[in-house]
Amino acid sequence: MKTYLQWAVENTKTAWWHDSADPEELRLGLERGAVGVTTNPFLSNLSMARNWRLWEPEVREAMAGYADAEERAEALMRIVVRRAAEMLLPEFERTKGASGFVCAQVNPGRAGDRKAMLAMARRFTQWAS
Repeated sequence: MKTYLQWAVENTKTAWWHDSADPEELRLGLERGAVGVTTNPFLSNLSMARNWRLWEPEVREAMAGYADAEERAEALMRIVVRRAAEMLLPEFERTKGASGFVCAQVNPGRAGDRKAMLAMARRFTQWAS
C-alpha cells in the first residue's frame, strides 16, 4: 500500500524535502522519495539526544576541540550535515546536482547580522564537499 506522498511523487511533479536531522527518519524519507533535507540546531540536538549512542563518538571528539559555545553548536551541526550529505549523495549523483542537497539553518542568534550569516553559510557549504 502506497502512502499519499509516494503517490504524489510518482504521479505528479511533486518534489519534497525531508525535515529532520535523524538518520533513520531521513532513510525512511529517502525511501519515500525525498530529494533533499532541511535541518536546524533544534532538530540536530533532538536527534543527538534521541540517538546518543549513534552520535556519541563524533560529538565527544567535536566538543573536545571547542571552548566557545557558538563554535560547539556549529561543530554539532557539522556532524549532522555531513551525515545527511552522505545519505543524499546518491540522489545528488543520480540527478547530476539538480537535487540531493542539505539545507541547514545558520545560527538564529545571528539573525540580522548579514556578514556573520554569510560567513556561516559559506562554512556550511564546505561541510559536504
